[in-house]
Amino acid sequence: MDAVLLTASQNDIFQLTPLQSAILKTLFYFDVFHYPLTAEELEKCCLSEKPEKSELTTALNCLVEKKYIRQKDGFYMATDDESILSQRLEGNKRAERMMKKTFFYSKLISHFPFVEAVFISGSLAKGCVDKKGDVDYFVIARPGRLWVCRTLLMFFKKIFLLNSRKYFCINYFIDSDHLTIPDQNLFTATEVAFLKPVYNPAVCKRFLEQNKWVRVYYPSMPDPDTAEIIQVNRSFFRALFEWILKGQVGERWDIRFLRISLNRWKRKFSHIAPVPFELNFRSNRSTSKHHPSGFQNKVLDQYEMKLREFMQRHQVSL
Repeated sequence: MDAVLLTASQNDIFQLTPLQSAILKTLFYFDVFHYPLTAEELEKCCLSEKPEKSELTTALNCLVEKKYIRQKDGFYMATDDESILSQRLEGNKRAERMMKKTFFYSKLISHFPFVEAVFISGSLAKGCVDKKGDVDYFVIARPGRLWVCRTLLMFFKKIFLLNSRKYFCINYFIDSDHLTIPDQNLFTATEVAFLKPVYNPAVCKRFLEQNKWVRVYYPSMPDPDTAEIIQVNRSFFRALFEWILKGQVGERWDIRFLRISLNRWKRKFSHIAPVPFELNFRSNRSTSKHHPSGFQNKVLDQYEMKLREFMQRHQVSL
């Protein structure tokens, strides 16, 4: 890093070092969510091997000096809009206030029949929630009973929570025999890397072990904090319900709930083409995914657009 950090090529295109390029890519990805990062956060989630602090500081100072990024109050951002800093800090405080109630609902979910593990996902898992944000959960269910599990939770939300999503948005289920996430890209890697496990440490650890591909994108990300993971004993109601649905009766109901849900989504979202529908509504015996807004593609498209605009504006190659 003592060498010249930025050199011009024969075509007058600056050549960034691998670390500088990784920093920019990381900041641009989080800029999609209007989320500036500190140097300490970049050290953990930079899209590169973990840099030495001195190397990171040197690279950041150079990028700031070149006006490729901005720095304010210890935060780095890939935009001139410094208002995103106050948005982030407000979102951090909001997330902190919401967390206590979220753990209550996490424990409640863990008591439902056929639930094998629970993670907090989405924006709250990253520690920042906007004013209209809700709490997302990633649920691992028992094989062969995923759709029974999902239906019971959705029934509870609709009847007892008046269909409120604020603290009870359950839009992604997998079963414990199929723990590897199939869509392996920067978006899903980020979502998995920031998951916050809250119930059943054994299954949570198995899930994380089977998704080590995330390290391709986030090699420096520390393992999730397991201090808050709870382990609850099965209640009499849960044990009884699981016993009633342990055989062919439960099998038939699981298949029926899958067909009902999938057919309803196909009717409701008939305007969505087959390929994006499969991505956003992946539904089979081992998976239930309900992302009608197509958020994954929107984020990745915005990210690619930001990278292209930056390279064109500054005549550099990432």
